[in-house]
Amino acid sequence: MQVDIGGWIGDGFKHLSNNWGKYVRPYLTFFGVAFAGGLLMACMGFGGSIGVGFVAQNAGSAGGIISGLFGLFMFVLYLAFLGALAPMLLGLTKAVQMNLRGDEVPSNVITGEFKNFIPAVLLLILVGMGTSIGLALCVIPGILFGFASSFAIPIMADRGGSPVDAIKGSIAMVQAQPMPIILFLLASQVVVGVLNLIPFAFLVAPIVLFTLQNVAYLRLSGSAGKMGDDGILRNAGF
Repeated sequence: MQVDIGGWIGDGFKHLSNNWGKYVRPYLTFFGVAFAGGLLMACMGFGGSIGVGFVAQNAGSAGGIISGLFGLFMFVLYLAFLGALAPMLLGLTKAVQMNLRGDEVPSNVITGEFKNFIPAVLLLILVGMGTSIGLALCVIPGILFGFASSFAIPIMADRGGSPVDAIKGSIAMVQAQPMPIILFLLASQVVVGVLNLIPFAFLVAPIVLFTLQNVAYLRLSGSAGKMGDDGILRNAGF
């Protein structure tokens, strides 16, 4: 299927305008947990550093060890928090895909993906490492890898499989029409950037980006055809 930048962006907004209510629960679940976890981490870090600092000052030579252990504990806790977001991101992506197809989204769609905790975490690590290495080498390879792996999460959410298969599938999808797809992804980022400048609109910017990305994925994968007046993507060939 040929990329239609304006048409696909329009379809994304058409879908959201007709189905925004379906996103309230998964959206609030994801960002509510993320915000609560981030706030808890900040409070623990602030309060713990004060308490540990006081103890360390009165612990003599053991003070450095106590401070180091607390720092290590917070680092591990921070990694665990980031890791917990990976399967939730997978669940939010799956919710977007199900809504686009008109399927019923289960109430546990966000937390239900914790069964794929390890693959989801590995996927984010591999994409992050590939992008970072590319940026460190010559900038442009990192940018290109970032674009090429844009559909890795949608692929894993839709088909399952290994992180490597998801990245390979995304790269193959982008290679089929590299310039149009990259232009679409850039245009989507511009749209979200504009939303971030509008008061309160920034609150819905992430779900807009997820929707646009998955409209493109479902079209490029051949699993969705035209969008109906209700904002639902029909099966290919409908």
